[in-house]
Amino acid sequence: MSIANFKIIKDYILGKSSPKNTSLLLDWLNQSEANEEMLFQAERMYHEGRGDYRPSAMEMAQAEADVMDRIMQHEDRYRVRIRRLVFLRHAAVGLVIVASGSIALWAGLHMGADDMVCITAQNKKELTLPDGSRVWLNKNATISYPKDFKGDTREVKLAGEALFRVVRNPAKPFIVSSGNVSAKVLGTVFDFKTQCKGNTEEVTLLEGRLEVAEKAGRNKVTIRPNQKIIVDKNTHTMEVREVHAPTGAMWHDKKHTIGRATKSC
Repeated sequence: MSIANFKIIKDYILGKSSPKNTSLLLDWLNQSEANEEMLFQAERMYHEGRGDYRPSAMEMAQAEADVMDRIMQHEDRYRVRIRRLVFLRHAAVGLVIVASGSIALWAGLHMGADDMVCITAQNKKELTLPDGSRVWLNKNATISYPKDFKGDTREVKLAGEALFRVVRNPAKPFIVSSGNVSAKVLGTVFDFKTQCKGNTEEVTLLEGRLEVAEKAGRNKVTIRPNQKIIVDKNTHTMEVREVHAPTGAMWHDKKHTIGRATKSC
């Protein structure tokens, strides 16, 4: 792709890129690190003209995983390269937040690298969050969260599949969000899968009680153990099914332990 075709870069930064143009852009980025830097510079110039908007730590985590979730829908051959691109330590590349029907764009260069932790699992991995909750990441899953859970909630952002064993804290609910679905818990064990066939997302409950919300339609459903909820991202519908939850979570038994994660964005 020629840099003369700047519209493709601009559309990607704005979150408006078509699948065809996104593939062209990813091919171009794969050619050299200089191309990655060129995209970053274009993104920097855009945001320098936007004033002094500052994202919160959780906005940063959500936007990063939203972008990763969007990119990972393309072919597997891009994933290794894009993992490094999206989570550049020096700045974010075209991060997008959709809220109240409008698009808010911002750059990660406004936030210090030490504020966030971003992990992408090349293989199955186990990690411990700052509150002691345990997470098993399936292959190619990405999780983002602040180094310290401040405020009234413990919120993490997920792209891919992960099993969570959450430390109970009724005063500080634990929230796992993707671009379309959020799961709110006090203390429980559940499996969250953001990339399923048919453009759906799935949450399966093993223990405890779980409230699942579909963001676009603002629907909420509470499920009990051995139930799975399937959210259709196109129709915004939610379907609850009875399942044997431990069977669906067996993948996490074979993993690599990495302890408390310290890798910064």
